[in-house]
Amino acid sequence: MISVVITGAGNGSRFGCDKLLKPIEKKPLIVRTVEQFNKVKKINEIVLVTQRDKIKKLKQIFNKNKLKVTLVEGGKTRYISAYNGIKHCRGEYVVIHDGARPLTPTKIINKVCDEVIKHHAVITAVEAYTSVKITKCTLSMNNPSNLFVEKNLKRSKTWLAQTPQAYKKDIIYAAYEKAIATNSNGMDDSELVGATGIKVKIIPGDTVNMKVTYPLDMIIARELYKASNGSANV
Repeated sequence: MISVVITGAGNGSRFGCDKLLKPIEKKPLIVRTVEQFNKVKKINEIVLVTQRDKIKKLKQIFNKNKLKVTLVEGGKTRYISAYNGIKHCRGEYVVIHDGARPLTPTKIINKVCDEVIKHHAVITAVEAYTSVKITKCTLSMNNPSNLFVEKNLKRSKTWLAQTPQAYKKDIIYAAYEKAIATNSNGMDDSELVGATGIKVKIIPGDTVNMKVTYPLDMIIARELYKASNGSANV
């Protein structure tokens, strides 16, 4: 059995409002995200982690769109929210996905479902298509005068992580338990899993599988969706 946890408990601070309820061709973004997973027969259940005060409204939205989704209250951070979702999953394997990625091709979801059974820990990622620099400054926009290149990463060996990511449930559960016990907060789920000594397999993703973070991203996502004519393979 394969479960999906979709994270959607953020406050949309970088977007300026709740982006998950913004429409993409007359349906909320979060509905478009769920629809892609609902099309994949290998998926047995979908769990959406959200804020408590949005649960009632989301129930109405999913019922209207005839989508079966279990709604779970999230936490203060993304990884606590994902952990809450995992605890409600019944599947032996868990796929974790950003709610703000509405254009994930079903062929990638299917591939992730197949590969997690073989490797137990897999992520989707795309090869870096621009040069990646490392600096000492972490708040670049607040302190631009201290921005200096400290290190250059080889583009040929650099991958940009996406979701969906998928794990055997006991592996990801143990990774979160360790992270919570040590107050660790990784950049993504694969970092937490890697910290337990388990190797994570990369599955080539797709640049169309974009994450809506800023208002410009929404404009791009809407155009991509229209160009695909609502196809499952966006």
